[in-house]
Amino acid sequence: DIGAEDEIIRITNDLRLEMKGDRVLVNDQELGIELRSMEVNKLVAKVAAITDVRLIINDKIRRYSYDKDIVLDGRDVTTLIFPDALHKIYITASAEVRAQRRYAQMLETDSNANYEEILESIKERDLADQVRKVGSLKIAEDAYVLDTSDKTIEESLELLIKYIERV
Repeated sequence: DIGAEDEIIRITNDLRLEMKGDRVLVNDQELGIELRSMEVNKLVAKVAAITDVRLIINDKIRRYSYDKDIVLDGRDVTTLIFPDALHKIYITASAEVRAQRRYAQMLETDSNANYEEILESIKERDLADQVRKVGSLKIAEDAYVLDTSDKTIEESLELLIKYIERV
């Protein structure tokens, strides 16, 4: 029940997060493409708005990452979770481009994917994340900003490598 905040907080507290290579495991169960599903996308902003959930997950990420060289992505990684990170990179693209990319990704497993629904969902999540009290969507002052709206993966990667080599 998405409205049962106390239960969501309890479940979050009990989660065991682990990485094995590029795989994410939660309570020993691998998470994959379902993380990007419309079902998850519709609920993520509501769960992320629960301050205690954000604080618990952020603490779990910090503890897990403590003694590792690690690359993380997330909307508050460089502002809240790791404000002292060695490299802070803010990768962005227009909502339309992100929706097109997600749409193409979802078509691989769901022939009923709907671009307009995905676009609306992205815009709603962006707004919810921007006004959230804890861990809102912000660009760290010292972050390198890379807008990938008009770039291929290869072009974006090349720019990231150049940035890291300069720093």
